[in-house]
Amino acid sequence: MQDKFLSAEATVETIRAMRKLGFPPTPEFIGSLVQVISDMHPDMEKEPDGTYQFEIFEVPFIFSFVLSDADFQTSDVGADRRKAVFSLLDHSTDLPTIVDSGRVAVRIASSTEINSTGIDFWNDLVQDVQDGEFVPHDLVTKLRTYVLDLDAHIGYRLGVNRTLDFRSGAVAAPRLANKTVMVINFPLLNVDGEPVAIVGEAIGRTMTLDDNGRADPVQFEQMQQRTMKRAFGGQHVSVSDGKRDQIANADLLNYTRQFKATDYPLFFDDLVRFEVLGEKVERCKRSLPR
Repeated sequence: MQDKFLSAEATVETIRAMRKLGFPPTPEFIGSLVQVISDMHPDMEKEPDGTYQFEIFEVPFIFSFVLSDADFQTSDVGADRRKAVFSLLDHSTDLPTIVDSGRVAVRIASSTEINSTGIDFWNDLVQDVQDGEFVPHDLVTKLRTYVLDLDAHIGYRLGVNRTLDFRSGAVAAPRLANKTVMVINFPLLNVDGEPVAIVGEAIGRTMTLDDNGRADPVQFEQMQQRTMKRAFGGQHVSVSDGKRDQIANADLLNYTRQFKATDYPLFFDDLVRFEVLGEKVERCKRSLPR
C-alpha cells in the first residue's frame, strides 16, 4: 500500500525557512512534520484557487503552508526519501528540486500564543474529563506565588510557605522598601508533569511596604478579617457590588484587586517564558531581594 508524502520541494522550503530564523531543523523534526502534513492531506479542503492553506503549531514555531496536489506524492520508502531530501541541500541551488517559491512561512510564536495554545489544550482535556471520557494524562494545577513590584513590573517568586509571613510583615524585602507591591498566586497548569500554560487572571493582594521592606501587620489582619467576612457573605472580594460598596470599601477593594495579564504585558510575557518555557528572563526573579 502506497502512502502520501510531502514533495521534496516543499520539504526543502520548510527547511530553508527554519534556517533563515537561525534554527536549522534536525532530520527527525522535519521527518515528523512532513509525516503529519502527509497524514492530514486526505482530509484537507481546498481553497477556491485549488490550493491547501493551513497552519501547524509546533512549539515554538508556527508554520504556514500554501500547497497544491503536486506537493504530495506517493512513495513506498518514506524514510529513505526524507534522507534523500536532506542530501539535496548539499547540492547546487541550480537543481530544479531546490526551490523557494514562498509556499512555506515559518515564524517563532510569541509567548502569549504559546500560553493560549496551552490553555486551550488544558481546557480540552478538562472538558473530556467532565464528559466522562478517558484522558490518559495526569492533570495538575500548581501555584506560583510572586511579589510584583508595580512600578518596575518585576516579579519575585515567593515560596507558598512564606506567603503569609510576607503579607503579615514577618518576612522583609529591604530592597523593596517604600514600594507598592502585589502578591499574586498564579495557577500553573501541568500535563504529565510538564507546564503547558499559566493563567493570566488572579486575585492579588496590594500593599505598600515600610522603610524596612515589611508589610503592615495591622493592615494585614484587618484586611484578612474583612475579606473573609465579605467572602462568607457572598460578595466578590475584588469587585464592588455598586457605588455605595465601592466607596465604603475602597481600601479593601484596592487591597484585593484582580491581576490581569493585559495590564502588565512585559511582566506576564516573561512570566510565561520563565515558568512555562524555562527561559532565563529579566522580569522574573527566583527569590525576593534581600
